[in-house]
Amino acid sequence: MKGLQTLLGRASRVECTAKPISTNGGKGAAKKGLRQGEHTIVYTTAEAPQRLPSETQLGKIPIKVDLVNPSEKLDPLSRLNLGKPYPVEHNVKVCKVGKVSETHMRALMHYYHLETQNRSEWYT
Repeated sequence: MKGLQTLLGRASRVECTAKPISTNGGKGAAKKGLRQGEHTIVYTTAEAPQRLPSETQLGKIPIKVDLVNPSEKLDPLSRLNLGKPYPVEHNVKVCKVGKVSETHMRALMHYYHLETQNRSEWYT
């Protein structure tokens, strides 16, 4: 898939908050400078890819995405950065690629709220 990949989340009147999906230059969450604990594997295949040996702090369960077009795939090194909010205004065109699998939605919401709470504590 090409372009900026995000997982859209909380909406307000003028924008949605998205979380970026990236391979981080083919290094997954092990890229230098990243907080591995804020990331999780995101995948579109039947089974979740294995984490890299260097992803020692990647403790969240992988999140499955059901694609609209099954010929599309996420790279096995795709990681969802739950700690990085990315605003997307409502007037920006987006392309729906898929939806988080129902079996993983509860875990995703838990991680989202956990990381949001951790972020807000930095600013108090």
